[in-house]
Amino acid sequence: MALKFKSLVGDFMTYAINGIAIRVIGILALPIITRVFTVQEYGAVDTIQSMIALLPSIIGLGYDIAIMKQLITEGKPEEQRNATFTLTVFLSLWGALIIGIGIIFSKQLSLLLFGTEEYSLSIVFALLSIYSAMFFGLAQQLLRVEFRLKAYTVLSSTQALAQYGLIIIFIAFLHQGVLGYFIACVIVNFLWSLIAVFCTRRFFRGHFESHVLVSLLKLGVPVMISSLAYWVITSSDRILLTQLSSLTQTGYYSMAINVVAVLTLFVTTFSKAWTPRAFQAYADDEESYMPTTHAMHPHVAVLITSVALFNIILAKPIILIFSTEAYLAAAPIVVPLAFAGVFQCLSQFSCMGIYFKDRTRDIAIASWAAAVFNVVANVVLIPFFGAIAAGVITMTSYLFIYLFYHSRTCKYLNYKSSLMKPLSVALIGMVAGILMSFFDIDNIVLDCFARLAILGAFILVIVVLKLFEPKQLIDTVKSLKPASGESEETSPSD
Repeated sequence: MALKFKSLVGDFMTYAINGIAIRVIGILALPIITRVFTVQEYGAVDTIQSMIALLPSIIGLGYDIAIMKQLITEGKPEEQRNATFTLTVFLSLWGALIIGIGIIFSKQLSLLLFGTEEYSLSIVFALLSIYSAMFFGLAQQLLRVEFRLKAYTVLSSTQALAQYGLIIIFIAFLHQGVLGYFIACVIVNFLWSLIAVFCTRRFFRGHFESHVLVSLLKLGVPVMISSLAYWVITSSDRILLTQLSSLTQTGYYSMAINVVAVLTLFVTTFSKAWTPRAFQAYADDEESYMPTTHAMHPHVAVLITSVALFNIILAKPIILIFSTEAYLAAAPIVVPLAFAGVFQCLSQFSCMGIYFKDRTRDIAIASWAAAVFNVVANVVLIPFFGAIAAGVITMTSYLFIYLFYHSRTCKYLNYKSSLMKPLSVALIGMVAGILMSFFDIDNIVLDCFARLAILGAFILVIVVLKLFEPKQLIDTVKSLKPASGESEETSPSD
């Protein structure tokens, strides 16, 4: 199998370190920003950022997956350069159109959001920051394709450090308020885009090819449509909680989402590491891809379920450290949200056959079906069960997506792969998570030890039931190693 285990683990660790570094930078900057800003100014920044949150997906049109597949499967440097140049030209023009429309209506948007035109210029610079960040994102994707993760990490971390640093300068020393916040974002995004494009300059020396653009859009647009559905799944519950239940339930739910940040980081990191390696493995050896990933599947389920349970164990300490006892009612909501993350991770592991065969329309269909279910079920159940219902519905939505993606991958790659083991692992883990939620020992140390005992029992049960076999894991790892004399790393062609 062409999938190199050491490289996959190395990629995961690099992305994890990068993600943690960026989060730490944000956490260290937050006390300064919140002390300089008034509550109203901080709320205005958050409102503007929420308003433009979908724009990167709309402008990008799913280019990240499309260009990754195109570059990894197309080994000829000239074709890689033409694909990148074609995408860059299109994104430049399409992005300028979308951002231009937003700028034209910036005063109306300010009136709509705030009842005043005071924030119209801030909205303009927020839109420009999205446009400049687009090229930085494209260059980062090219670094991922080449597996130049050191460069990726350095650029990402320094960009975050420079951005927060300049934001503090503009708002604390230059007293530019909300406008200064977004001016700083534009400046840093523009400068780091230049640096990132320079680091990947070999990809931009091509010419425009319309048939390549059609191919990229055919693959990417359904991914963009699905990203809108994921936004509905992750955002509609909070809106409906506020409308159909209470702000208290919304507060508990928001806290639970913050608590599962550990798991969210793991899922995001796994996706970043897995996707390019999976494309590379399938391009190198189509026949062995499914047998090997079928063997990996239960082990991935055990790993992500264990992380979810560990996150549940830490729920109460996290709540008490970062808030007050008033938020402890959010702890039970962490359980379904954690397993929503489990099924999200497994769906990303299982969906690659859809991308290999350019059937991304299925991604859009499944995600929107889940989004519609999510909204309807929330409307029906939230008035009766509040935030816990929203969590269970989100988990169910991701379970549906996982099952759908896996079935489509098996169909397109013509391989029968049972989900009995991974689903059994997730189900037993869910039972363990529910048992953990029943523990309410006043001594937080004893409470954590009791939950750790349940985690140990979970591991023991899956080993006894042979859902997780250490020897099989070792054999799988060995099968992923390159043959004797084969290099672990792939040198990018120039």
